[in-house]
Amino acid sequence: MNKFIVVILSMFFLLNANESFNATTLSFVFPGGGQFYNGNYIRGTVYAGIELSFGYGIYYSIDKYDEYKDKKKRLDRESLSDSEYNSYLRFYNNQIDKFRKERNNYLWLLGAAVLLSAGDAFVETKFKGFADKIKLGNGFSIIPDFNGLVLKYEF
Repeated sequence: MNKFIVVILSMFFLLNANESFNATTLSFVFPGGGQFYNGNYIRGTVYAGIELSFGYGIYYSIDKYDEYKDKKKRLDRESLSDSEYNSYLRFYNNQIDKFRKERNNYLWLLGAAVLLSAGDAFVETKFKGFADKIKLGNGFSIIPDFNGLVLKYEF
């Protein structure tokens, strides 16, 4: 499987020299990959940490969900009174629902983080050297500033 991913990524890079496509693809495949590709290592580390944290949350939730499902299956009705059995059953069902919802929340958060990372890598690639590239002619130019963009006219 790892060789397959490496071959696919190699084909993307060899067939397509478009930087924004490469950065976006890397962001989808590797946590923070697009930011590392663009040379923004701090932002890449932050995105990688966020995505890996959500991935661990999914793993933990699935593990606990399976644990309580197994406990529910092993619940022995004959060795417990009806009230004890019903209280355990209610507790296990609540825990199962809790960790199923938690898993789903982490899945949504991970999906959003991956999309945000890919979008950020795409936009960052498109605006590399923005101030140097844009000249409107007739003395007009657009310059990035702390608060936004400045339209400048030179006589």
